[in-house]
Amino acid sequence: GYAVTTPDSTTTTMRPAGSAEQLLAAAGRPDAPGPDALISALGAPDVDRREGAGAMLAWRLPGCALALGFAADGAGRLRLRVAQADPPPPGGAAPTLAQCASQAQARRAGSGT
Repeated sequence: GYAVTTPDSTTTTMRPAGSAEQLLAAAGRPDAPGPDALISALGAPDVDRREGAGAMLAWRLPGCALALGFAADGAGRLRLRVAQADPPPPGGAAPTLAQCASQAQARRAGSGT
């Protein structure tokens, strides 16, 4: 994040416009991001399946598995419909979407992509 000072001198901490958390939070909305926006934010997925009017991306990470489902909108653009974070086996604590997205971003940063 970064700090922004408004004209009334209030300082607010802002996240970059395309932060993974914001992208995931848009799931199901008409302006939800497509697969390429999520790949840019999170790095290359372990699974990238695009068939017909849908797609599925998944990241297998040490502390979670992040699964994203996409469906075509009225104009035929793939939009994020479902985002889910699952714990690693066996029986680990369920991570939040934000925690899982952070792991994906950390992996992306570490790989130099």
